[in-house]
Amino acid sequence: MNQFPFGHISDETVGLVMRETLRCIGSIIERQRLMGVWSRHLACLETQRFVLEHLRRNLPTVGVVMENEEGGRTTSVECKRDAHRGENLWFTVKVLEYRGQGRELLPHSVGSSIALMCNHSVVAAYAHDHFSHMTYGFCPGGFTITCTKPSGESYALETGRGILEAGCNVELCNQMLLLSHPLDELPGWVGGSLSDPASKRGLCRGHTLATGSVIASMVDLWRGTVGAAVLHARRDQAWDWVALCAISQRLRFRLYQIEDLTPEHRPVVRPFDLKARWAENLQDRLTLLMIHESRTDEFNLWMHRTFDTAVDYRRV
Repeated sequence: MNQFPFGHISDETVGLVMRETLRCIGSIIERQRLMGVWSRHLACLETQRFVLEHLRRNLPTVGVVMENEEGGRTTSVECKRDAHRGENLWFTVKVLEYRGQGRELLPHSVGSSIALMCNHSVVAAYAHDHFSHMTYGFCPGGFTITCTKPSGESYALETGRGILEAGCNVELCNQMLLLSHPLDELPGWVGGSLSDPASKRGLCRGHTLATGSVIASMVDLWRGTVGAAVLHARRDQAWDWVALCAISQRLRFRLYQIEDLTPEHRPVVRPFDLKARWAENLQDRLTLLMIHESRTDEFNLWMHRTFDTAVDYRRV
């Protein structure tokens, strides 16, 4: 039974269309690389055209919002669903996340993601690493995160502590903190407190920067290779972070919004509600901290010991 009225298309088929979209993006990138014509601009233009045609052909009643490489504008295709249903279904797509320099396509440097939104809720999301060709995510109505191999074979990822394969028996203070952006673009106490190798009093023993695709680096978080992650998020660029946040939440990672220190030199840390925050027109730029729920006690104890404060559980 469909959770959403896609006509004769099942929820599972919608998930298949989303995964196929990401796989085909990878095929376009690989073809350009083999032909020796790789460039970020050219790859973005071709993949954007493909994504629009592919999604409109398979799901014509669902809108599309994504980045436009030409002039930094936003490409938007309006949803055609009847207004009386009270539903606004739309895709937000990150067609190409590429952090390499120049023409060379580097390993672990390219990723893509897609999320299906219903009003202010994420009902399906997938992220694809074009180097390993692995796709992670969930379809509409799905309760588990699946990992799809290049062969098409899928298996479910555990949502409990079992997902933390590499780090489940390692304390946070002995693991690394993953950063999506350099320290000078994040609140100052991220480098001075969250990861503080000098004093050994940080939440983590140091930090590592996602030099390649953030999507590939997030897999390290989901598997416990790193203990926590800090992501930058812009409300007007949902394609950059919504899918990753939704998948992380399904894997039972807690999301916290972090801000600069108060005049009393205490950090402001609040739980982040993806649905509620999306609906509100508050700060345009957010900094998000991701920690698995099994490590909440470690985080709360560190906050109390380091700053004599706690997470602010009042509504953001």
